[in-house]
Amino acid sequence: MKHRRGIDLTSGGDAVPIGNAAELAWMSFEKLSEWYVLGACCQSCGRTNWLDRWELQRRFGKATFLETLRPKLKCIHCKERGRSHFVIGKMPRNV
Repeated sequence: MKHRRGIDLTSGGDAVPIGNAAELAWMSFEKLSEWYVLGACCQSCGRTNWLDRWELQRRFGKATFLETLRPKLKCIHCKERGRSHFVIGKMPRNV
């Protein structure tokens, strides 16, 4: 996500993953606080990638449960679909 002046607000790997897949399964975008970033972790290769949660919310709606989007996740490293789960991370305050 970029600020209107071109500042990148979601800096790659600075967020720390918290929570587990079971806790996040039936969480929606509207229940996710602003200071959290959303990511996906592949169970096959272990790669974690941070997603633009605001774009996903705009595209699928605020009330969409993350569990309904899980089958759409595809790993960009090993190209497997359906073996990924969501993770959330908390951005550091001094960004």
